[in-house]
Amino acid sequence: MKGLPHSHVSSRDVVISSGPTEPATCGREPSLTGRAWVASFAFILGIMLLILQIHGLVAAFRGRQHDNITATWCSPLFTSGIAAQFSSCSLHEIDRSYSQSIGCVRLRGYEQYAWLKASTIILSTSLIFQAFDFIVLSFVSGSTRWRGAKMKRPWFTMFTGNVVLVVMIVVGIFQSQRLPKSVSETVTIYKYEPSLGLATVCIGEVTPYGVRGAIIGWTDGFLRAWKETYQPTHN
Repeated sequence: MKGLPHSHVSSRDVVISSGPTEPATCGREPSLTGRAWVASFAFILGIMLLILQIHGLVAAFRGRQHDNITATWCSPLFTSGIAAQFSSCSLHEIDRSYSQSIGCVRLRGYEQYAWLKASTIILSTSLIFQAFDFIVLSFVSGSTRWRGAKMKRPWFTMFTGNVVLVVMIVVGIFQSQRLPKSVSETVTIYKYEPSLGLATVCIGEVTPYGVRGAIIGWTDGFLRAWKETYQPTHN
């Protein structure tokens, strides 16, 4: 019985593909030029961040040395008044702004001193951890691991940064639910009616500014340098 015909392909046979072949791209590493650009950009950003941190640390330290830091407390309740008196019997002149429908009084910045002290501690600690990360990154290689985690990472800087962010959020929310140290819930407002030529007195109640008031206050402080572009000064 004859065997069935079969084909045989030797190792010398050539297989021709039906289409053009593409060069393999898997595992391709970035060029040295790309790495150099990334490293240069990261170095510039690192230097800028370091300068900002040092500048903030110096400014916070100098700010704590001043004894006359004041904070502005605003409320629509003060719009028509000329002076306000809290339970501490201290009389504060009201700076009215009819364009914004609010009036503001200046108080001693107890909270500002606390924030300046916290900024000094946080920035000093951050710089220490950043120096420690720099030393670690200088001596470890990209393949070094500790308990499965890559050591070629600024772990201490990232961890402390997240902790600081969470603490600032929690403290900010807590402070927004309280009145300043020198402010009481009951306030006496002195008004003067030019049309009647009479002075009147009324008693009102103020409430904490809340998260919305905190955002407005931070925005006013941050954009105050824009002057009339951001906040018209005419009344």
